Amino acid sequence: MAEISHQKLSKHLSDYIKTTFPPVYLVFGESYLRAKACQALIDALIPDAGEQATCIESSEFIDRMQVTDLLERLNTYSFFSSKQVVVLRNAMVFSGTGSFQEPIKKIKKAYDNNDAEKAADLFLRLLGQSHLSLEDMDRHVFVEKFKVDDDAGDGLDWLNGIITYCKNNDLKVPQVSDEASLLLNAIKRGFPKNHYLILTAETVDKRTTLYKAIKNNGTVIDCSVSKGTRKKDREDQHHLIYAQAREILEAAGKKIAPKAFEEMYDLIGFDMHAFSRGLEKLINFVGTRGIIDVSDVRAVLTKSREEPIYELTGAISDKNGVYALRLLHELLDSGYHYLQILMAIANQVRRLLLVKDFINSDFGHRWRARMTYDQFKNVVMPMIQTYDKKLAEKIDIWAVSLGNPAGGQKQKPSTEQVIARQPNNPYPVYQQFLKADNFSENELIFVLNRLYQADVTLKTTGRKPEFVLEELILAICGSQ
Repeated sequence: MAEISHQKLSKHLSDYIKTTFPPVYLVFGESYLRAKACQALIDALIPDAGEQATCIESSEFIDRMQVTDLLERLNTYSFFSSKQVVVLRNAMVFSGTGSFQEPIKKIKKAYDNNDAEKAADLFLRLLGQSHLSLEDMDRHVFVEKFKVDDDAGDGLDWLNGIITYCKNNDLKVPQVSDEASLLLNAIKRGFPKNHYLILTAETVDKRTTLYKAIKNNGTVIDCSVSKGTRKKDREDQHHLIYAQAREILEAAGKKIAPKAFEEMYDLIGFDMHAFSRGLEKLINFVGTRGIIDVSDVRAVLTKSREEPIYELTGAISDKNGVYALRLLHELLDSGYHYLQILMAIANQVRRLLLVKDFINSDFGHRWRARMTYDQFKNVVMPMIQTYDKKLAEKIDIWAVSLGNPAGGQKQKPSTEQVIARQPNNPYPVYQQFLKADNFSENELIFVLNRLYQADVTLKTTGRKPEFVLEELILAICGSQ
């Protein structure tokens, strides 16, 4: 039917909203634009929250069994819903060389982190999807098939280690069918009325039969952005970031001074996910003011550049499960220990519980959900400091009752035992209150129980830590 750019998606949706949408969509390109376009499609296909409809999404990397199962469900009429949307994210089925870069990167990281089991599992899956055998695999075959840069001659030393591990442990390449063929046949056969398939991919090879079939039977949405350093590439990136920023700001009724925008761009660069999160923080920070200026950017963004693990706990607190899972895998791949991640999540939940206790106390009656930052700083923050002081006194009394000598030297309470760890910087405290509003007290108690269960599971069973943490994050983000 068509191939369109992401800029034309809104017009495409408005054109089809009164008729019948194409049965299949492919969204490829830059991750932020890809996710945004995919969500816009889902919202257009299922516009009414009260409508009997189902949206089914795959896990991060699909395999043959997932494809088979999801296509079977897509081709089955439901007694309970009039519409059905199946989303296959990060589909590596277009045979382009770029499609192999992400799994190869994950294989190498797992090997570098001494997780030979995970590295071997990912490696064998890659061979199976590429119809290669372990016996025929060596450095030269790998370079030729996957177009890997090995000019230095030693860039693939990890490959021999994985191959040796697989052979020593008698591991086999899984017998998988061609997921691309499964999708191709399903698209050619067609789907029941009001049943839709959405595929997303980082890169595609437009020469493949599958790509041509999707384009002929549905719509392809191109979200690709040039990542080059030429002047035109840099200008295109700058214009795209500015357009996305203007869209976010207009929705919030805000504007940003040109110098403030440039300050943000210098700090963040071309990272659309980070730029949108920065704008959301600034929108909350300025409160009722209509314009974001340079001083706001310097006050908020320079202080909010934290370790990636805090980005994960922030996403979990926002109940953004999809983004939290992506961050989890990035942290594990970069070498973070799973117990370190679990402890960070537990600390965040304890802080949210502390905020909830304040809100439910006599001190917290002035807090109102979604109040502006200026109101919070002037009205609530003084009450928080009083609360923290009273709490410190209680902790001191408890310490004495537990055997601490009454005349002994008093210890300063841990920063985990107070809300305002840095009283002169109220903005992070304000953010914690906004995140606490995403949960009820009972939900947080439920989450504490799930944290305890995850801790026991990680320390006493042989389950893969990534699976345990995935289940924990989904339970927290889906808590009701």
